Amino acid sequence: MKKRTNDLPEASIRLASTLLLWALSLLLALPASLDAQVPGQRIPSRERVHAEFINNILDGINDTRESWMEEIEGDRLDALMAIYTSDAMVIPPGGQPLYGRDAIRSYWEETLPDLGGIQTGLGDLDASGQMAMVGGTYSLNRIGDHGNVVPESGGLLTVFVQTGRRWFIRAQVFATRPSG
Repeated sequence: MKKRTNDLPEASIRLASTLLLWALSLLLALPASLDAQVPGQRIPSRERVHAEFINNILDGINDTRESWMEEIEGDRLDALMAIYTSDAMVIPPGGQPLYGRDAIRSYWEETLPDLGGIQTGLGDLDASGQMAMVGGTYSLNRIGDHGNVVPESGGLLTVFVQTGRRWFIRAQVFATRPSG
């Protein structure tokens, strides 16, 4: 009897069978939907992911805001300046824009001795990537010419940028409320 030439060798048949079984078992092992990726948990919604993103940013920004207030209250100018980026811009209450750490340092160097403390409030937050904008309020007490306490308050807009895991102040605008 003559052997057929179109028959596959037995080793090729075994290899094809093994690959087919492997592919079939892989398909059976795949989850039916993405919900099954983490046993017992559903994939979070886009809103939840965004909320967690904002929450993580808020944690970092609040750390920076708290440090900023502590450095002001402690008259620690060098530590305060480390919170600002090198190209930061600040518009102080009733003042002109200050560009760069040197100008901002001069302002705080002159202002810190007359401050009796500062507090900020968070009103609004928006963030994208490594930048965040916080709108809120500030209130502080200045020591007047005769040693009297002069309260001041208003709006505060701060832009933060993230470098690594830390957030720094890139810009601040103080808008003093008119007295009276």
